[in-house]
Amino acid sequence: MQYYSYSSFSQYREKEAIRLCLKHFRQHNYYEAFECLQKRTRVQLEHPVLTGLYEHLVRRGDYLAAESMIFKFVEGGGNGAAFFL
Repeated sequence: MQYYSYSSFSQYREKEAIRLCLKHFRQHNYYEAFECLQKRTRVQLEHPVLTGLYEHLVRRGDYLAAESMIFKFVEGGGNGAAFFL
């Protein structure tokens, strides 16, 4: 059985709270707050590929770019190494 220190648990809680704030900001179109919080904390809401898909599909409505991203992801073996977002 593995035990964690209070410090690591506290860090985990803080990171999860930041992720929830990021999710809320993005869902409510507070993109400036979203980007600012993400840059200052260096906490990622999700994998960069998913963020790129969200950007193309939801914010821009650019279905061709999203489709291209998916093809690149599949060709790259699904590990995201083929992306430069």
